[in-house]
Amino acid sequence: METPFREARPVDSATIAALHTASWRSAYRGILPDDYLDGPIEMERAQLWRERFAPPLSPRQYVLLAEEGSALRGFVCVLLDEEPDFGACLETCMCSPICAARGSGAALCRSGALGCEH
Repeated sequence: METPFREARPVDSATIAALHTASWRSAYRGILPDDYLDGPIEMERAQLWRERFAPPLSPRQYVLLAEEGSALRGFVCVLLDEEPDFGACLETCMCSPICAARGSGAALCRSGALGCEH
């Protein structure tokens, strides 16, 4: 079954931050310091996503969510016109570790690229 996607809303910022934190803790353990992953990363990701969804919302940011039921399984954030020479920048693509090797990340990246053309 394919995971449905939808555009993120400001109310989603805490859920996005929680998945972003969990994904970093899973993927970057042993690469980034444990005291960082076990501590300030949670507050940093929460602040980042609060700021990204603070009014006025930027029309140059596109965030797409992948959900199964009410559970967030992944997200992609595209910053439009970020690079003067290249255009949009796929800034973040994160999937829940539970979705590993299911193609969710690739599908999010494709949908993010297509969606940012709207």
